[in-house]
Amino acid sequence: MIQNIAQSVRYIGVDDLDLDLFESQYVIPEGMAYNSYLLEGEKLAVLDTVDERKAEAWKANLSEALAGRKPDYLVVHHLEPDHSGLVGWMLTEIPVLKIALSAKAARGAGELLPGGGDSLQRRRLREVRRATLNYQHFFGRFFSRRTYKKSP
Repeated sequence: MIQNIAQSVRYIGVDDLDLDLFESQYVIPEGMAYNSYLLEGEKLAVLDTVDERKAEAWKANLSEALAGRKPDYLVVHHLEPDHSGLVGWMLTEIPVLKIALSAKAARGAGELLPGGGDSLQRRRLREVRRATLNYQHFFGRFFSRRTYKKSP
């Protein structure tokens, strides 16, 4: 489900109502929302991908929101699968995509990159200050926190 949050911000995340445990340890009886956004301006930026479990639904939301356009940037908050599960797919689909991520995430990003993160792919990484990425996490909680009930 796509939601317009502001004129230039669209929610493209997906819900996972079948998941019972988050990170294999936290009980989530009402499922999980994977937050992801498209920021539209002079450039297009996708903020986070989602867990591979919901790849098809997220790709459909992304495609609808982009309406044939290609994003310029992918901002990855951190490397947990609920934020970065489809980074490799994005890089394969959009070869010119630039990635913005924290210095800590950049050190571990090789495992997400096609081909294991060779030097050509690593040149596409851009480090950004952690404070900037923390804003995105706050933004996601503020604008898209919802309560879901699982189907019986």
